[in-house]
Amino acid sequence: MEEEFKGHLAVFTGIDGVKFRTMVVPGDRLDMEVELTKRRGPLGKARVLAKVGDKIAVEGEITFAVTKPEESTGQV
Repeated sequence: MEEEFKGHLAVFTGIDGVKFRTMVVPGDRLDMEVELTKRRGPLGKARVLAKVGDKIAVEGEITFAVTKPEESTGQV
């Protein structure tokens, strides 16, 4: 994490190309791999892969915005 965003909150703004490959049930350990593919200021895009053991459960791309905590809750 970059110092300029320390103490901030990342919120999802979109998902693209998501494919659900296998079911995840309570008690499963879900490991996520996230690769930042693009960033411009507080906006970013990342490739995400979630696995249960060696099986891919979900893969796709997410977009997000980094905000100050009070901006994400609507508080002034």
